[in-house]
Amino acid sequence: MTGCYMCSAEANSIEHVPPRCIFPESKDLPEGVNYRKNLITVPSCEEHNLTKSGDDEYLLFVMTTNWSVNDIGLQHWKTKVLRSIKKRPAKYRIYKDPRPISINGVPTGYYRINFDRISEEIKRISRGIYYHHFNKQWRYPIGVVFPDAIAIHNTKANFHNTITRKTTNMLSNFLVNEPKLGDNSEIFYYQYKFDPEIPYYFLRMVFYGGIEVSTISPEKAPPYFDK
Repeated sequence: MTGCYMCSAEANSIEHVPPRCIFPESKDLPEGVNYRKNLITVPSCEEHNLTKSGDDEYLLFVMTTNWSVNDIGLQHWKTKVLRSIKKRPAKYRIYKDPRPISINGVPTGYYRINFDRISEEIKRISRGIYYHHFNKQWRYPIGVVFPDAIAIHNTKANFHNTITRKTTNMLSNFLVNEPKLGDNSEIFYYQYKFDPEIPYYFLRMVFYGGIEVSTISPEKAPPYFDK
């Protein structure tokens, strides 16, 4: 029996890590271009695969509107995401409280994200990548660092944003000599390090050319198990 990458249930399907939807379909690409080759898959139970398609889509909607997105990610928003919104206009409400803002003198837009929902998606990807490399679950709590999810509406916003960016830079420097993995690097690549002496699991992910998300997880924390 093969177990799920996330819990103690038996696996009855496979899960793409990260979700397959973030990779553009061939119909939206020039002939001969394939960004869905050699995608990472891990064994999954039904709960941790089929029931989270809405969360996968939420990750796609957020990442493709990030101001660090590359041209491929922007085109993915103009095609797949806009088709989805046109089909079901209520999905536009994913972008909560949209408004224009300026960051470092550059005009852009802002909307409020569900950070907890994004974090859970990132944690699942992190656990999936660990399973992919070690063929076993990572059962410990994971911290998520997402510097482009900036805070702007509270008194500690500048402090939060500065600490998040500095942590991201530290992790990037820590992993600088680790290989960049992933066959579709324009869409997604990652670097990781498991240090058995500490022991810690570090992971740096880059979506659409410039959107960095990192995770940090100590093995000595209380074990993680889904019921």
